[in-house]
Amino acid sequence: AIRANLHTPAELEQAKDLPFILIHGDADTAVPVQQTRQWAAKMKELQMTYEYREIRGGTHSSTLDTGAPFTFKFFDKHVK
Repeated sequence: AIRANLHTPAELEQAKDLPFILIHGDADTAVPVQQTRQWAAKMKELQMTYEYREIRGGTHSSTLDTGAPFTFKFFDKHVK
């Protein structure tokens, strides 16, 4: 989870060698989806290994179930 009041996409410079997965519902009313889009854009700019899944109609809590399969597949691809 990214806490916008504590962190900014610029901090990714320090972690650009780590793979990331971002999952966000476009109907999330608790955390604006635009926030996660900014992080994904920074990851793209830094040419990081990342995956961004925006769940159409997904809410803050519904993406837990919807996003879980993507998360586990991502982890499987990025095992050391």
